[in-house]
Amino acid sequence: MNKFLFVTLCLVSFTKINAQSYGTETEAGFYLVTSNDDGDLYYVKTEKASRSPLLNDKIYSAEYWVKIVKASKKIKGKNGKLRTVAGNTELQYFKCSCLDKTYSLEESHEYNSKGKLVKSLIPPISSSAKAIPGSLGEVLLNGVCGIIK
Repeated sequence: MNKFLFVTLCLVSFTKINAQSYGTETEAGFYLVTSNDDGDLYYVKTEKASRSPLLNDKIYSAEYWVKIVKASKKIKGKNGKLRTVAGNTELQYFKCSCLDKTYSLEESHEYNSKGKLVKSLIPPISSSAKAIPGSLGEVLLNGVCGIIK
């Protein structure tokens, strides 16, 4: 379980992303934020945002869902022929500090292409990580916190 948490945090921190951000609203209030070179799509839905009048009403902390829609991939089967494998969908719940640019994974759920739950993780201890500049984690945090660069 700790290995799954570590891998998930690494993916959010190190995934190479495209420079363009979209901000298009989809079903259930999710906004398309970005995609990566593999064709995976990253959506965000803010659940809770705390603002401060002392900070010109800017968001200083937030809780949000990240929805990752994995692209279909072609793989070579045992018989040597290529076949298409449908991508899974992941839902991850984060808490972040916009001031410190840190975030923590609170829970993660993975569904197969038919919508069936494949695995679920709720870490026993939540630890925060600093958003690495230029990473997917920073792009998502900036989108939630309303930081435009």
